[in-house]
Amino acid sequence: MKKYLLLALIFNFQFSIFNSARAQRYFDELTVSYYIINYEEKYAAFDGTNNAGPDFVIPDFLKIGVMPFAGTYSVTELADRCFDKRTVFKTIKIGNNVQTIGDYAFRECTRLQSVTFGNSLQTIGVEAFRSCNALKSVTLPGSLQTIGNRAFFECNALESITFGNSLQTIGDEAFYDCSKLRSITLPGSVKSIGNNAFDNCTSLTSITLGDSVKSIGKNAFALCTSLTSVNLGKAVETIGSGAFSCCPLETVIIPNTIQSVGADAFEFCPEDLTLSIPYDSRILFLNAGLSPSQLIERNPIEQDVNNDGHINSGDVVSIYNYIIAPEKTGIHPFRADTNLDGDVNSGDVVDIYNAIINGK
Repeated sequence: MKKYLLLALIFNFQFSIFNSARAQRYFDELTVSYYIINYEEKYAAFDGTNNAGPDFVIPDFLKIGVMPFAGTYSVTELADRCFDKRTVFKTIKIGNNVQTIGDYAFRECTRLQSVTFGNSLQTIGVEAFRSCNALKSVTLPGSLQTIGNRAFFECNALESITFGNSLQTIGDEAFYDCSKLRSITLPGSVKSIGNNAFDNCTSLTSITLGDSVKSIGKNAFALCTSLTSVNLGKAVETIGSGAFSCCPLETVIIPNTIQSVGADAFEFCPEDLTLSIPYDSRILFLNAGLSPSQLIERNPIEQDVNNDGHINSGDVVSIYNYIIAPEKTGIHPFRADTNLDGDVNSGDVVDIYNAIINGK
């Protein structure tokens, strides 16, 4: 019995030391602050520095000399608030082992002009770069999967952002009031866009969503008062309430996957805005802030351009005639655009041929 009690006491003592090491900060000769995440795997989180100039590099590794946890640790995280409101920095280079940037990590670093991300980054936390008002351009790595809520909130100097091809989620208000952001193209990996994600981006003129986006949140693009061009991709199922309110849109093609359109989704858009919508889907748009004349239903069979109930060479002829003299055909352009790319051209002829071959 005494033997088991002794072993238990030793285990509890070691466990207590380990837990205290996780919570306690250590400082090396460069006055860098960090804490241990996983002793066995040698993972550590970078927690800031008390002595840094305007250009700072977050290392791939940290050497810890404090016993009993001495060793070389891979820096896999930037801790919450590690550089919060530190105005000294102009450039930051993040190590290639960092997978997570914590909440508020660089919030209100108002002189920060450039961030170089490592190639292992997966998550950017809540308000991580909020109000970094000197950032003009951001290139996100291909490894990134999640952009947290308000991650780039009110970065009002941000003009361009390049997204990596692993991104899946854009959080609520992620780019709210990025008033100089001009255009965005999302990769095919993105599945959801959060509420107010690009709300009040008043310089945004065009957006292209990838073909995996299923959900557009409430007010996602509201008050984007320069937004004239939108490509929703081919997978959108839900458009949230107010999603495009107050946007000067010209035409929008709604994909066949649409299932729900929120109230006032297109409220206060121009009266000459027209939507190309799937056949028999008008009911979804009853409260979207549009008049019936702004909704143009496509044909029941989209490749059946002449609407005779069959897909055949007659539809190919109709497309050719439309391309030559559209006003003479009496066919609405939305009903001639069979591949839904926003234009009537040889691509629609190919689309019809493919439908004939596949027996659609």
